[in-house]
Amino acid sequence: MFQIYLDGKKMHVPDMDKRRKILDATLNQELNKAGSFNFLIPQEHYYYNGIHNLKSMIEVYDDDSRVFKGRVLNHNFNYYNVKNVIAEGEMAYFNDSVFQPSAKGTVTTTQLFPQIINNHNSQLEEAKHFKVGDIDSCTFEISSLSFYKSMDFIQNEIIKKTKGYISLRYIGDDRYIDFKMTPGVNDTSSKIQFGVNLLDLNRYIDPTELYTVIIPYGDTIQETEKPLDITGINGGINYVENLKAIEAFGRICRHVEFKGITDPEELYAYAIDFAGSTVSEAITLELTAVELRKLGIVNAYDYGLYKTGNSYKVESIPHGIDEFFLCSKKSTNLFYPDKNKVTFGHTRKNLTDYI
Repeated sequence: MFQIYLDGKKMHVPDMDKRRKILDATLNQELNKAGSFNFLIPQEHYYYNGIHNLKSMIEVYDDDSRVFKGRVLNHNFNYYNVKNVIAEGEMAYFNDSVFQPSAKGTVTTTQLFPQIINNHNSQLEEAKHFKVGDIDSCTFEISSLSFYKSMDFIQNEIIKKTKGYISLRYIGDDRYIDFKMTPGVNDTSSKIQFGVNLLDLNRYIDPTELYTVIIPYGDTIQETEKPLDITGINGGINYVENLKAIEAFGRICRHVEFKGITDPEELYAYAIDFAGSTVSEAITLELTAVELRKLGIVNAYDYGLYKTGNSYKVESIPHGIDEFFLCSKKSTNLFYPDKNKVTFGHTRKNLTDYI
């Protein structure tokens, strides 16, 4: 059973009258997002006038497990003076601070996240502070010394360039920021199956991420003052092709720089690998499923519950699918579980499955 608190006070008691009940509530959880909690509260409710933007705190528990903590972001009224309240998760505190990189060039996430968090904490009150959690190390390029909202820098510079995942983890009252290249685990406790709890499936290609011809360059050669290419070991040709992708999509060229590469054979190997991976990364499956256990269906323990960040086995014979999909988004209606929706995304590694 869900429990909802406003500033530490229980604001929803199902068996009471309107003065102790909210009318509707939806919890939204998504990878790399702060998450949100939306609810409706009638004018008769005891705490109707106690809700304040950017100040009031909302906590949501599923039995004994806290599934949301955050501040009220905004609220509005309908014709009947029912308040529609929108709360955002605590990771959104990164929107309250600004960050300016100290230098352009190559940087690692293990270097940068402590800088971002220490800078954030220095600007804001203790109630909005974070601590450095588990940070996977990867390298990317900083190209601008502009000021950013801390959240914008994390989203647009770190996550977009590294394709990693940021999350908020609690130990007691302390908030830890984790950054992982793999967000969770393959969870075998639940699955998705065609004809049971699979609602919808879509396949799509992102044309902005699709390239079939790669022109690779490495580091600048000191003698020639030109970047390393593969012309000398590739029959005078400076590019590599993905022939199956060209057959399916035509020739789409991209220049790619591989920093730190000084050997043409190594550059060629990187280019071949990249030519294959960029196509697979552009081809994505997305499906939606329902958590049958939330609906109270008997013997439904193999079909729910799902946690964002973990991957779950999907079995669908008509679609030729028998593999793990990442749970990327959940929308949970606290009062009407038949409205719940869970979204899974997956990148296929085999181009021939789609052409």
